[in-house]
Amino acid sequence: MQLAIIPYQALEKASWNDFLIKLVQEEVSANDRSDIVLFLGPSTLGEKPGKEIFSEIREGGPTFFYFRLSGVSGPDRIQRCVKQLHGKTFKFSSPVTLRKAISEMLRYRQKMVDRNTVRSEH
Repeated sequence: MQLAIIPYQALEKASWNDFLIKLVQEEVSANDRSDIVLFLGPSTLGEKPGKEIFSEIREGGPTFFYFRLSGVSGPDRIQRCVKQLHGKTFKFSSPVTLRKAISEMLRYRQKMVDRNTVRSEH
């Protein structure tokens, strides 16, 4: 597991878009790519990223997940991003629901691996 340090500039108003794009592009283009990229946290409301932002992302890269702390209804910035990247969002509100979300994520990831294995065999 690699943890990242987030520069304080990423917290300035309207900087989230550039930060999110850079983070995704680094993960997708890394020589030693992660299998899973996981966002974890509370809802982040605001302007949604444009659809063209992640148009160059291809299959075969990491799978993106968002563990979103419940509380605010409707999709948020990170959820929209993860959806554009063909990932999945899991909501949680307690340690019990977080544990369930982790189990669901692992099952979902395994299905994707199995599906890609079948495709590569044909």
